[in-house]
Amino acid sequence: MQLLLFPIASCTSKHENAALQEVNSLLNNNPDSALSILEKIDWHKLSEEEQARYSLFHTIAQDKSGLDVDSDSLIGLAYDYYKYKEKDSLYAKCHYYMGKYYWLNDSNRQAEECFIQAILSAKERNDQYTHYLALEKLSKSLQKSNPEDAIRYSKEAYKVFDENFHDNISNKVFLLLNIGISYSI
Repeated sequence: MQLLLFPIASCTSKHENAALQEVNSLLNNNPDSALSILEKIDWHKLSEEEQARYSLFHTIAQDKSGLDVDSDSLIGLAYDYYKYKEKDSLYAKCHYYMGKYYWLNDSNRQAEECFIQAILSAKERNDQYTHYLALEKLSKSLQKSNPEDAIRYSKEAYKVFDENFHDNISNKVFLLLNIGISYSI
């Protein structure tokens, strides 16, 4: 009987893993579709690693859908899993979203530590998208406490974005606005 249970569990895991891969492919352009798929996944049946990916992807999809990720229930679980897995491809993203959670909750010191880890990891992995996001949020976090660094990071965020992403003019405008705000402070 145990032999029959293993293949069933294995199939369930493969199905959930395929669903998580599909969610990952939808996050940037179709976050609402990603959320819809995530809501159909039985979270309790996932392995620890899959639960961490589920939690991170759910946080990203909520953020991309315009919801503030100011609750740590999902991102905290993902962060606990990824915080020491520097070689994992999701390490930088997890640190960015944990930093964003801290930033939204006025815990700037913790946010800045997470953003710096995200920047270093994203740069190493050539993840330009996470790199620019973390630079931009780090600059905003530093605007009042360290305006000089805020200017430097906002300029670097603009440079990374400008060199890698040419199809989103509104993000470019917001990055330029962030540079201006940093200078005005």
